[in-house]
Amino acid sequence: MKNIVVTGASRGIGLATVKYLLNQGHNVFGLSRSDRPDELSDYLRSEKDSSANQLHWLSSKKEEMKESVQSLKQILEEQGDGQALDGIVHNAGVLINKKFSATSENDWQDQFEANVFMVFRWTRALEPFLASGSHIVHISSMGGVQGTAKFPGLSLYSAAKGAISVFTESLSTEWVERGISVNALALGAVQTEMLQEAFPGMQAPVAPNEMGSFIGDFCLKGHRLFNGKVLQVAMQNPA
Repeated sequence: MKNIVVTGASRGIGLATVKYLLNQGHNVFGLSRSDRPDELSDYLRSEKDSSANQLHWLSSKKEEMKESVQSLKQILEEQGDGQALDGIVHNAGVLINKKFSATSENDWQDQFEANVFMVFRWTRALEPFLASGSHIVHISSMGGVQGTAKFPGLSLYSAAKGAISVFTESLSTEWVERGISVNALALGAVQTEMLQEAFPGMQAPVAPNEMGSFIGDFCLKGHRLFNGKVLQVAMQNPA
């Protein structure tokens, strides 16, 4: 049984990843700015009783970070696992569809706060709980990979995800001697609420549950084969 943190856990890909990891029998720390969704509560009631005990819901809000980290530490100690996290899935993010000329400085700050600074902040906060063999997975985007097709209206989002892609490569070199692996998955379109809010009516080729299962499995096993990689996960030719 492994201990995994998933950010952006209340909906979409994050929620699907949480459900997959619980189904595999692991302890999951769901980080979100929102309360635990009813869908997840219904899921837990439909599963074995043990699943409810394996989910720990924590606030990802900046002003509540200290309390969340303390709660995580206490739970790990009570489980007898020392202070070890086996994985982190940095999934939380915000997507806006707006041409760059129409964006404001507030838009710039919002995009980088949600998609970049939150990753930095939680990586630093959770670093003391990481040990040799831990795996950090950043959820990037095809738009954040050099040489791939770009879409009008996603300049800020793509720039932020590009920062995460480079951060992945850089952090992996700093932590390789500690045995901590860092990879990123650059996702194509997935049929999530966030996608529909930005692109109403768009139909993506991949469902959240499919992607959540893939991400959860990659967090558990991907570091056996990869480190410091930004891996493209898309159904279409990105060039």
